[in-house]
Order: sequence, then C-alpha cells, then structure tokens
Amino acid sequence: MNTKKQIYAKADFESIRLKQGLSLRDIAKKTGLTPGVLSKMEHGRAIMPRSAGKICKALGCDFDSLFDLRG
Repeated sequence: MNTKKQIYAKADFESIRLKQGLSLRDIAKKTGLTPGVLSKMEHGRAIMPRSAGKICKALGCDFDSLFDLRG
C-alpha cells in the first residue's frame, strides 16, 4: 500500500493570492516557477514540496494556510 502524501493548493489559494494583489506571473518571478506550473497547481494538480516552500515564502504565508496533504 502506498501511503505517500501529495501536496495540493487549498481551494481558496487563488483568493489568497488575489488579496495580495499578485498575479501568477508575479509569483512565478518571485519563485522561479513557471506561470503554467502555478496555474495547474491552482486548478488541482499536486505540487512538489520544494515548490510549495518557495510559494509560501513568496506569499509570506505558512504551509498550512496554503496547502493540504492528501493521499
């Protein structure tokens, strides 16, 4: 049985980003991730732990406010 957890953006991730006045391109510039990766994450794709850490730092938020572990 595989018990590996994956990281997903919370449903309100986009609203948190927008409240800070940031576009996906803004976050991409701050993190080095592509806008496409960020868009896919925002729409339900899992993200790598390192990428999640970069996003938390860029938004000044803790992991639990932005992401869920599932699996």
